[in-house]
Amino acid sequence: MKLDAGEFEARSTPSFSVQFASEGEHSVSAHAVDNLANTSGDASRSFTVDNTAPQTTVSYVGYSIAREDNPDGSPLEAQAWIHPDTAIELSAQDVASGVSKIMYRIGASGPLLLYSSPIQLPGEGVFHLQFQATDSVENEESLREIVIAADASSPETELSAGAPSETLFGMTLIDPSSPITLTSEDVPGPDGAAAGVGAVYYRIDQGATTTYSGSFTLAGEGEHTVTYWSRDKLLNEEFPREANFRVWRLFNLALTGVQGVSASGNAKALGGIYTNASFEGLGNASVSGTVYAQLTTLKGKAAIGGTGSAPGLAPEPASLENALASAQQANDNGSLPAGTLNFEGSLVLDDGRTMTLSTGTYLFKDLLIKGKSRLGTAGPVRIVLTRELKVEGQLNSFGRASDLWIFSSSNVPVAFGGGASLAAKVYAPRAVINFSGNSRSAGVYFGKQLELSGTSEVHATDTLPPAEPASTASGSGKGK
Repeated sequence: MKLDAGEFEARSTPSFSVQFASEGEHSVSAHAVDNLANTSGDASRSFTVDNTAPQTTVSYVGYSIAREDNPDGSPLEAQAWIHPDTAIELSAQDVASGVSKIMYRIGASGPLLLYSSPIQLPGEGVFHLQFQATDSVENEESLREIVIAADASSPETELSAGAPSETLFGMTLIDPSSPITLTSEDVPGPDGAAAGVGAVYYRIDQGATTTYSGSFTLAGEGEHTVTYWSRDKLLNEEFPREANFRVWRLFNLALTGVQGVSASGNAKALGGIYTNASFEGLGNASVSGTVYAQLTTLKGKAAIGGTGSAPGLAPEPASLENALASAQQANDNGSLPAGTLNFEGSLVLDDGRTMTLSTGTYLFKDLLIKGKSRLGTAGPVRIVLTRELKVEGQLNSFGRASDLWIFSSSNVPVAFGGGASLAAKVYAPRAVINFSGNSRSAGVYFGKQLELSGTSEVHATDTLPPAEPASTASGSGKGK
């Protein structure tokens, strides 16, 4: 008898057993010799020796992500992420005798099922898939397990606009420099399954789709729409959302007269001036900041801080129709004491009357503050006017301009005169805004045209600074 390619060895008994030291293909050859030395022909037989259990491999028919490619996926125990529509394939390799069967189950209990075709998970969630293979000589693989997260939910994207920004009358108002930021989260579904955000996209108006990589801004005044959405790593895509913005420069511009600005007498503008047309300075008028205009003319002792190109302002960057419709639909006029408004729906303060408006939105026909009357605010106040704005007394003079927004839809001139003092942000794109007398104003003002005269002052600040003390001159006494 000989094993494989070895030498023949004598055996003393007609029957015997052999063992092979290694797995694989082997052969046994033998012949018999009788007592008279008669020798039979050689008989041989081949064997396959297999002591090793098969090894099962998991693969996917569809999109999948392995843990090593998705370290931030949820939950931490998951080893792979798939869509519920992705089928799971089991295949096994055996070194010698061949695979006889593969058994599996979803979950840690219950009977093992014979694998015959790709496995479909029942839906979203985190699943424990257990499996084992057996070869033709009953070598059985140890029961193995893989944790698979099935995720069919899309991410959720949020948009935020950075400062300066303001929501007024149902409109989101931002400056051309205001950063817009997108944040997306792949919210875990059942059992915490979430593949994670793959990419975030956005589109401005009808422009091209852009992959989001950081905050962006909207150039050009007027209305713009940002469409945005996200996709996770399994290509689950969020339904696009939209955000509408009104882009304008009222936040940073002290005085804006789209069709022209003039200053005369001893008027002062402590800030910049912006117009698409011309600026004219007369007498002793002064502007501490830069004048941005198509044409700048100075006469007398008028002085400015510098000149710049016309800014190309939109004549009505925020919709007055939207503001009016919003205020008509929802306002806080009903919270005012009876008799506060006259029969026309106007708020008129005269004879030194004092009043404070609580936080809210108000719709008036006129706002008239006469003589030494005073109107204050207690928190953010938004006012829409349909006819006249005239202030000779005090309007939010001890408050912040950012707490008082006034939108005027009228072409009736806006007048701040006499000894008026106020802090406000006034948007009257269809009207001329006139600052006269000894009026002192803080905030920002946007009008069709602006006129400064007398000793009026306009400060590009959120609060009204203290008035400078009046200069005095001493005489030489009565002559003899």
